[in-house]
Amino acid sequence: MNEKLEEFERYLDNRRVAIIGLGVSNLPLLKYMYERGANVTVFDNREVDNIPREDFEEIIKYDMKYVLGKDALSKLKGFDIIFRAPSCMPTIKELVEAQNEGAIVTSEIEMLIEMCPGTVIGVTGSDGKTTTTSLIYEILKQKGYNCYLGGNIRSTIIYETK
Repeated sequence: MNEKLEEFERYLDNRRVAIIGLGVSNLPLLKYMYERGANVTVFDNREVDNIPREDFEEIIKYDMKYVLGKDALSKLKGFDIIFRAPSCMPTIKELVEAQNEGAIVTSEIEMLIEMCPGTVIGVTGSDGKTTTTSLIYEILKQKGYNCYLGGNIRSTIIYETK
């Protein structure tokens, strides 16, 4: 296992973890944190009736605490590490306050990039990400690189040097 990842997993021991946003980006993170025994609280600005049932059932399945509703982030206090959804800007008052109190504020993709032992190529924009990503992936593969596609729409390529 990669040293940075091992260190991060040791760091999670007895830490309070907040996950902001119960959506595509953070659902796999719930499972990852559960498997590592992290003390997780999920925050979402929607009420339970507005969250897809299968998503909410993930919280229940992993026996995680949750805070829901438009004022959910007002309860974001005392956490060691906070994972925010891409739609949750790092400049919002509650996140700035948490960071000033010593919390690590990050995102799932930010941690992946930081711990990845390979090189990461991110493709952004409004049109053509899937096509561009697929072309880059195929070029790297044909050149002999060990490649992986990732991201919500496979818009990220991770490759290891030869």
